[in-house]
Amino acid sequence: MSRAAKWFNLVLLLSFVGFAEALSWITSDWPLCLLASLEQPRRNDSGHQTCATLFEGIGRAINLLRQSITHDDIAAAATVVIAIFTATLWFSTHSLWKAGQIHSEKELRAYLLVTKANIGIPDGAPSETIINLTVRNFGQTPAYKVTVWADMLFDRDPLRTNLIGTKNPKVGETIYGPNGKQTTSFYKTGLRTDQRQAMFADHGAAIYVWGEVRYVDAFNKKRCTKFRAIQRGGPEFRDKPMAFCNEGNEAT
Repeated sequence: MSRAAKWFNLVLLLSFVGFAEALSWITSDWPLCLLASLEQPRRNDSGHQTCATLFEGIGRAINLLRQSITHDDIAAAATVVIAIFTATLWFSTHSLWKAGQIHSEKELRAYLLVTKANIGIPDGAPSETIINLTVRNFGQTPAYKVTVWADMLFDRDPLRTNLIGTKNPKVGETIYGPNGKQTTSFYKTGLRTDQRQAMFADHGAAIYVWGEVRYVDAFNKKRCTKFRAIQRGGPEFRDKPMAFCNEGNEAT
């Protein structure tokens, strides 16, 4: 809250109290009273005692409390106040500790991302297509139980179908240390045909690669990185880096 807003609220509060006090003086001569005044004289023409004003009523209430409150009452009230303060302090400390833990986890946890993807044709196997994926850990702690799966699709550009893979992970789990990276290769047969190659060379189609990297971080939390890349058509595409799509790339 700004300083001007605080001054405005203070002036508004004082104005309200002043208005209430003035109104209590105006209504002090009314026949019905919540509290009769001990300071103002009785009106002779009305036959009833004058009503107490706002400030007089507040003062009498304070005096009544001072006279009725004992030492035990003060001790009990202090105990309640201390209990509330202790609970508030515990809650604030716990919230601060929790925020620090979350911040430390974000700073130290593993972050696995696919940094490079390219397509190739294995020597001696012209009917096969190979996809090479480079995965790197950008975090400060290792990633455990890392599995990678990927799938390929030859389709028109832009894409007109939903990408649904087999989700069969790469056999075996591995570990990525801090700043560590590994390249994983996948093979697929029957992807290239004469008709598809002609469309691809004429820029009418593209090869899509997508999949997931699953792992467990040092805080024993399961993470997943989804990726999607595209190799657009052209006469030469072997071993050229694929472009990552605007959609389908996200991480937890």
